[in-house]
Amino acid sequence: HIDYVAEAIIDVFNKRDAIKGMRIIEEAPMLRHFTAKLEMITNENKTNDKDHQKELGRTIQNENGGALKDEHARAKEKSLAGSGL
Repeated sequence: HIDYVAEAIIDVFNKRDAIKGMRIIEEAPMLRHFTAKLEMITNENKTNDKDHQKELGRTIQNENGGALKDEHARAKEKSLAGSGL
């Protein structure tokens, strides 16, 4: 299987100048990658792309950061409960 993955990565790399980017324009609150609606990034809408990337980064950070904080709090509670404190 790794041979196929390596070939696919090399193929994408060789076609990198021809491959256009996609942007999520509509997404579900959970599992967005399954139901997202996408649009091609063109020269006309590329100026908004940096703003979109920043917003997406903040969303991902908030979602994952919240999950990580919750997991950290659960681990701390478990640790304290096991220590008898």
